[in-house]
Amino acid sequence: MATTWTRKLSKLGESLFRRDGHWPQEKIVHDSVWGTRTFEGWEVAIMDLPLLQRLRSIHQTSLAYLTFPTALHTRFDHSLGVCSGTKELVSQVLGHAKGDPLHNELSAAALLHDIGHGPFSHLSEEAYAAKQGLFADLTYTDQKEAAYPRGAPHEVIGALLLDTGPAKRFFEELNEHYGTDLNPRRIGNVIAGNGIEGHFEGSTLVNGPFDADKIDYLRRDSLFSGVPIALDVDRLVHALRVKPDGNSDRRLVAIKMQGVVSAEQILFGKATLYSTVFHHHKVRAAECLFKAITERMFETGIGIDGLPFEDPADMLRLVDSDFTRWVARTPDPGVIPDRRTRHLLDLLARRDLPVRILWISTQSLDGPSLQELFRYRDPSP
Repeated sequence: MATTWTRKLSKLGESLFRRDGHWPQEKIVHDSVWGTRTFEGWEVAIMDLPLLQRLRSIHQTSLAYLTFPTALHTRFDHSLGVCSGTKELVSQVLGHAKGDPLHNELSAAALLHDIGHGPFSHLSEEAYAAKQGLFADLTYTDQKEAAYPRGAPHEVIGALLLDTGPAKRFFEELNEHYGTDLNPRRIGNVIAGNGIEGHFEGSTLVNGPFDADKIDYLRRDSLFSGVPIALDVDRLVHALRVKPDGNSDRRLVAIKMQGVVSAEQILFGKATLYSTVFHHHKVRAAECLFKAITERMFETGIGIDGLPFEDPADMLRLVDSDFTRWVARTPDPGVIPDRRTRHLLDLLARRDLPVRILWISTQSLDGPSLQELFRYRDPSP
């Protein structure tokens, strides 16, 4: 499995890390969340990769836009926002200025932290769970120790993409042109939660309890879904401090008492968005339909484009519109030979969603029965 994955990801990386030969200069970006920000030339070079541009076609909040019409922001917007937030945190909390090697490495990790996402963001990860043992051999080293024990599936995939030959060649050229010293494997370790040796506290600003990722998605998802939440980012940033960990030789990012209210706002904000947006019954109905499609594709081994569909590497070839483009026509039997897959795609494209007709307490069923119950089963062919 691991050998097959490595080979497929490396081949995919040839196109995802392809560049047009042009090395850009710095660029000013106007962001509705962070305001006007300047990105350095090397950051723009990463942004211009197909690897990042693909994220323009992946919705940040999966299928929530079918219920919250303005929630159309993407993983690309979010990635730029996380980069902006990380720079602010690194400068104010760690005191590392622009151009510092650690500053650059964490900024790159922030830009690249979502490159492993499949269509509809985290919804793809839920689809992976339907195929038993999918990641069993993927995340282990030759010593049979977990290489990325703390990483979510999309983070592990991102780290593995950055460890491919095409990624290493791109960063070698990037470093030579801009005079940077970016190491794709170290960046992958930050993304997957392993941290950076000697700078554990810095990596938690990208992947940790009060990281730039959470700050950005809470602000951005609230803004575009129209569900208001309170989040005092300025007070939170000024309340963060680096302290020694009493149980190890690491340093941790801690929060002063004056910032506790701001930290609580993160928890309350997450609870509000999850209950109101992410777990809205119509949003969950649409997501169940998507999972039924991907489960069927894993069962048949045939993807939307007629190519093999066996693992997340195949999912990275697809974006959201591949699953919703059938609204104007019936899915082509020549491309998707499986009749049931075509039917489910048509339902999703027309927003013909499953309807909740029964509520059963989890305490009344055992685990396997409950898992089977929540699989979308349509009696039509």
